[in-house]
Amino acid sequence: MKNHASNLTFKNAKEFYHRIDKHLPDGPQWHCWKIEVPEAPNETQVLFYRDPIDCLKFLAQSLAFNGHQNYAPVKYFPDKELKNQVYGELNIGDTWHYYQSIIGPEETVNPAILASDGTHVTNFSGDGKVHPVYISSGQIEADLRNQPN
Repeated sequence: MKNHASNLTFKNAKEFYHRIDKHLPDGPQWHCWKIEVPEAPNETQVLFYRDPIDCLKFLAQSLAFNGHQNYAPVKYFPDKELKNQVYGELNIGDTWHYYQSIIGPEETVNPAILASDGTHVTNFSGDGKVHPVYISSGQIEADLRNQPN
């Protein structure tokens, strides 16, 4: 078996993680908030979160989505009579048109798309779960936004 370690550009895990932190965008700052819920008064819950507005700004400026974002409302009609409107992207819908008319031509609508699921995090010490909330921007084209990676 060939040793691939000689092809690496880093010497250890610390140097590897340093390069990741230095060269990859890290996004908005993480915050932590401790919460006590009435159902479990002796079990402090910890909420880790990022500011959703900062997340949308980060996505809007990301080079990964360059050329794959919609900033203005449009309407598509396949027929000359303009009777059958085609829907597919968020900026094609009537809601984007409405809100764009309210804010004016100098700004753009940036719809937040939120999703959540329960994620199992423990195997041997109970049934621990976390419930992450994912955020994406409706400006990003659906074909790219809907990819799992």
